[in-house]
Amino acid sequence: MNYPIKNADLRFEKMLQEGCLMDDYVFSAALDGQPELFAGVIKTITGIPVKEVLEMSVQKLLPNPVGHEVKMDAFLEDKSGKLYNVEVQNSNSGAIPKRARYHSSLIDTNHLPKNNDYSGLPETVVIFIARHDIIGLGEPVYYVDRTVWTDLPFINEPRALRIPRKLFGDGAHIIYVNGSFDSTETELGRLIHDLKCTDPNKMLTNLKYRMTYLKNVEGGKGQMSDKFRSYFKEELEEGREEGREEGRKEGLEEGRKEGHSDTLEIIRLIKAGATDKDIAEQLHCTLNVIRETRAALA
Repeated sequence: MNYPIKNADLRFEKMLQEGCLMDDYVFSAALDGQPELFAGVIKTITGIPVKEVLEMSVQKLLPNPVGHEVKMDAFLEDKSGKLYNVEVQNSNSGAIPKRARYHSSLIDTNHLPKNNDYSGLPETVVIFIARHDIIGLGEPVYYVDRTVWTDLPFINEPRALRIPRKLFGDGAHIIYVNGSFDSTETELGRLIHDLKCTDPNKMLTNLKYRMTYLKNVEGGKGQMSDKFRSYFKEELEEGREEGREEGRKEGLEEGRKEGHSDTLEIIRLIKAGATDKDIAEQLHCTLNVIRETRAALA
């Protein structure tokens, strides 16, 4: 059975126009092949200019032969050897601190060659741009480094009343950006605004030019469509198979079409931060199908 290309194209167009840079497939496509643009995003968040870019990639896989592997939204290495990983996350569950810790550890694992001394570990910066305030202190950005304490920090008086003695200095840094921050008075605030904005004409930073090209210019839209189809290839195949199985069970030819389109819509809503219950009610599908789709995206 051939799937209706026109219907698929309409859905791609809808997801493109409704998508923003907080959606990882849009974020990755927008930064792909744009090292200067990516370096500008990093500088706005860290306050430190990125030295000459040696390598930049999107959707880079960090393999782990004995455990969970990671696919980074965007990755950059500068001339000094410092490594940056930037992730965008609409859901709180996808931006928990332990995930940032795991990304940091797996970057280390993949960047210390066998038999090399530990001092050769590069400095790393893992940045999570979250839709919500994951840390919960109402600030636009949080800088996280390991610190040294001279007494037990987990008991006795609250940590907020005490002062750490010094930074641990292991070269691993984690940064959380609060995507719910809504002031545009600062450079960081304008970046956060643009990451959530779906209309390039309303953007406030130079990201608007890249997003205008990808959303409104034929060449850019074609490029985005190719990236989009490649990114969702596995999910689309799973959706097709799911539709075939449903069609066999129901004895309905239409099931073959619906499996494809519903999976795309489930993916879009998951990446927009919708709950399983909300998706089920909106699309009239089972929670099991949604959970399987969510697990495939993890």
